[in-house]
Amino acid sequence: MGQLGTFERAASKLNTTQSAVSKRIQELELVTRVPLFDRGQRNARMTEKGEQLLILAEEMLALQQRVVTLSQRDEMPVRQLRLGITELTALTWLPRFITDLRASYPKLAIETEVDMSRNLYDDAASAVMVM
Repeated sequence: MGQLGTFERAASKLNTTQSAVSKRIQELELVTRVPLFDRGQRNARMTEKGEQLLILAEEMLALQQRVVTLSQRDEMPVRQLRLGITELTALTWLPRFITDLRASYPKLAIETEVDMSRNLYDDAASAVMVM
């Protein structure tokens, strides 16, 4: 109701009744244990806590929209791939493999480590144990 001025106008905007809007506000006040409107005058006025809750609700809706927008993007997120490879691999098929990966996943960050297979195995085993 905050921007519309009355529960009646809020109900009209929401295609519902004034009593349904009042009921939802009462339920929200019950759940939050915060009076959202000062009903002492003819027109209910939003309390300071009500205004704070309105700001939080608007932020939540904006975050929800950002999540929806993110899920609708075709853009691939940046990912990181760490590869432990032997010297023979680095000199033979790895360059072509990396070229193909970059073509398919342009935002992929590739980190390679060239070492002897035993050292690579030990590094991988210790990384799994840490996780």
